[in-house]
Amino acid sequence: MTSIRRISARCGLGLLAAVTSVVVLEAQVPIPAPPQRGPIALQGATIHTVTNGVIEHGTIVFNGGLITAVGTDVDVPAGARVIDVTGKHIYPGLIDAYSQVGISEIGSVDVTHDTDELGGFNPNARPDVAVNPESRHIGTSRTNGVLVTLTTPSGGLIPGLSSAMNLDGWTWEEMTLSSAAALNVDWPNAIDADEYDEIVRELRDYFAEARAYRDARAAGGFVAFDSRFEAMIRALDGQIPVVVSADGVLQIQDAIRWAEDQGVRLVIRGGGDAIHVADHLAEKQIPVILTATMSPPARSWEPYDGAYARAAVLHERGVRIAISGGSSAAYTNRLPYEAGVAVAFGLPEEEALRAVTINPAQFMGIADWVGSLEPGKDATLLITTGSPLDYLTDIEQGYIEGREIDMRDIHPLRALATSFSSASTSARRRSGTRPWSDRTRPAPLPEREDEAHVLPSLRVFSQCPVLTARPGESMGQNAVPVDPLCTDRAGGCRACPPAPDRRRPRGRRLAAGPTACARRAPSNAARRPGRMNRGPRGATSLASTGSARDR
Repeated sequence: MTSIRRISARCGLGLLAAVTSVVVLEAQVPIPAPPQRGPIALQGATIHTVTNGVIEHGTIVFNGGLITAVGTDVDVPAGARVIDVTGKHIYPGLIDAYSQVGISEIGSVDVTHDTDELGGFNPNARPDVAVNPESRHIGTSRTNGVLVTLTTPSGGLIPGLSSAMNLDGWTWEEMTLSSAAALNVDWPNAIDADEYDEIVRELRDYFAEARAYRDARAAGGFVAFDSRFEAMIRALDGQIPVVVSADGVLQIQDAIRWAEDQGVRLVIRGGGDAIHVADHLAEKQIPVILTATMSPPARSWEPYDGAYARAAVLHERGVRIAISGGSSAAYTNRLPYEAGVAVAFGLPEEEALRAVTINPAQFMGIADWVGSLEPGKDATLLITTGSPLDYLTDIEQGYIEGREIDMRDIHPLRALATSFSSASTSARRRSGTRPWSDRTRPAPLPEREDEAHVLPSLRVFSQCPVLTARPGESMGQNAVPVDPLCTDRAGGCRACPPAPDRRRPRGRRLAAGPTACARRAPSNAARRPGRMNRGPRGATSLASTGSARDR
């Protein structure tokens, strides 16, 4: 409260309101949208239904979260909210078939990852219950048109289930579209033949145990409940697919043979070498989820466009494909660009659009709800200025189950906060006042005449924390009189005015002078600018001064 009163006293109630609004927005992004209230009609747009062609100057009506009509001659219900979107385009919301949005946040912070469980067999692991509805990646994904993800765990031979998630909701229950959309298997790498055969044998035995459990339960016998085998029953019955992560030719071929023996629906994910077995995949009608189209060649003999053109080659060979943005949560927003690269290297745009909408929906069994614009499906759609696969297209608005979602993410909020900070700083300069936090800070140091040669970025970096001492006062055992990172050609500190004595002081005492400065550093790491010095345990380091151009 004290801080708020200080703000109010110095900057006025208007500035306080701006501060409050920024803080509220920062804390509540993304804000889930309320349920749809009343019918909505979008009129005049070019509607890309994906499954039934393109409708020019069409109208789409949805109510209660479901699409009720699509076409050019559509009756708009009385009392409907009519939105003129003439000149715009309407597409289904994009679907990322392989993502970790909501279960992984910051790459360098382990506690923000909930992607894997202990052990090699976790078929009962459901990522939907672990999804964080306040993940920052949700906003950035929606901004690029991704409204549905197949959130997938990792780790072990059977990581768990994939959950189809709508990227809007207060809780994971509201976001869940399908809790168990697919069962995942990470196929082993064929590096050591004996080890490879042993792992495949373990996988076969585990599925055999699950099948025996299912049969015993169906026969009415007394069987102790096992959540792991229970989660596999739908995959064994063919109700959901088994998504096998495999890239090499041997991996893909063995996975196909294994799936036929097990009688399960197979989907290959990864598919790095899928083009080398494309005819076999097309003959078996096995779809492929490509996890990267913007990757460099994996081998020295591969062409530079091997990954870029992989989708086009598979399509030409008759293989059904889906494209994902990569498993990392931070890469889900790249999904439209992954598909756009495939278009640039030969994949027809219509097929690229299907690869991020209806195809993954059909592979994962959620095509009854999303993936295309048809009456009876969820009103999960985008209003754009062009193709969502184009860098230059703006995603102006999105709807998830008829809810008009907030299209802002952390980036515009940061820009807003930065603008507010700049405006408040300008206001303080005009009024000649300083913020209350400056009361504990030293007065600004005078600028040096020779500071012009310092690069702007280096000038900011060179404002080192200084410790001012009276003449003859000791600064402690770890004091270093001059830091080479913030010294100019003459050896002085750029953050301080010139001292009367520019010589390096002896011992542990600072040079006499009113503005001598020092920085804290390890006791054995004292460095003289431009000299080779011995650090701790005989390590040799070069303390250089000035810029690279100076040297």
